[in-house]
Amino acid sequence: MLKKIFKIIVFIATILVALYIYLLSDYNPMFKKDDYVYLTKSLDNTKAEDLEPIIALYNKIHENESKGCSCEAVLKLVNSYNYGSLLKKAVYISKIKKEYGEDTCLKLELLNYDFCFRTIGIHNACQFYFHKTVGELNEKEKLTIVAMISNSALFNPIKNKKRVENKILMYQKILHQDKRK
Repeated sequence: MLKKIFKIIVFIATILVALYIYLLSDYNPMFKKDDYVYLTKSLDNTKAEDLEPIIALYNKIHENESKGCSCEAVLKLVNSYNYGSLLKKAVYISKIKKEYGEDTCLKLELLNYDFCFRTIGIHNACQFYFHKTVGELNEKEKLTIVAMISNSALFNPIKNKKRVENKILMYQKILHQDKRK
């Protein structure tokens, strides 16, 4: 009896592993749809962008907390939550994480994020708020961009200057706590 149960468990586990491998493989027809192809081309195009200082700051600030996955956020760019099912959404997110990683997704999110005042993308935001390019930003300005990623209306340096300053102070404490130890 125990042998039979063990065989059934092994058989079911094998089927589930095979199904998982198939779902994330290139043979899965859902990865040939136009919206997914557009997303992967967009992710490929982000590789040329140099946003590493912003991404490094973002990751350092959020390393000890559960942050939302940027891979899920970039799905909104192509499909606005029209996934059909939670399984399909989970498969898309798993495939994107596996193929590109969260940093590439964050980079694409930065390039397409709405920073308020009809300012789309980090390059436009840097010009609009600081009159600089991304590479010219100082630490405080980079931290402002990082704060705006979480909520651009709430942490807007034009509308909520005091709130942004408080958030930047909190981020600076997080960044420089390792140096004090």
